[in-house]
Amino acid sequence: MPKLYRLVDLGPDRIAVWMEDIDADPSSWSPSRFARAAELLGELAGNRSDPAPWAGSDRPPSYGLQRYAGGPARAAIKIIADDATWRHPVLAAHAALRGDLLELANRVPALLDLACSAPQALPHGDASPQNLLVPYGEPDTFVAIDIAFQTPHAIGFDLAQLLVGLVQASSRQ
Repeated sequence: MPKLYRLVDLGPDRIAVWMEDIDADPSSWSPSRFARAAELLGELAGNRSDPAPWAGSDRPPSYGLQRYAGGPARAAIKIIADDATWRHPVLAAHAALRGDLLELANRVPALLDLACSAPQALPHGDASPQNLLVPYGEPDTFVAIDIAFQTPHAIGFDLAQLLVGLVQASSRQ
């Protein structure tokens, strides 16, 4: 985590934060860097798997995942179900994928139940490469920023965002 210098409460739902400025290396990530980040995210979750710190949370297990499934994922399913999507030149050749994706979409409630019943821990919550800064000259070091969803989630929750974060931000295909 970056060093925290000061917090100032600005009133309801607002806070000012002064923290260390990280001089991050903007170079592309290699497969080994992704692997190292995944390993460290697993250690983070393992170190935060004791239920005592999150016992006071007012959110249910896998809250962030449930919120995602009810919002962005639902919107994506509508796009997948739309015939016009599969007429797009980039997707037309892959139209057979549509049925598999819609079948998977029908399994979302059962998959959410499974995630909620799996061992839980506090994840980073938004572990895309953009939120795991690599300081210049320290290629094996990560500084975690923009931590989110500090409610219990299935161990491994962070891996999805680690893998698709750059694609979601249109930084990689």
